[in-house]
Amino acid sequence: MSEKLNIRDHKHRLLAAKYELRGKLTTKPIEQGLALQLVYKQGK
Repeated sequence: MSEKLNIRDHKHRLLAAKYELRGKLTTKPIEQGLALQLVYKQGK
């Protein structure tokens, strides 16, 4: 029983870390999107 709980807890921690990292990478997704659009327009 404890073995399954450990595995589940480990997976939960991995997911939490993944979402935390994703949150840090996209703190301002709107600003990032605008910047990408500007770069794309200048490239044409």
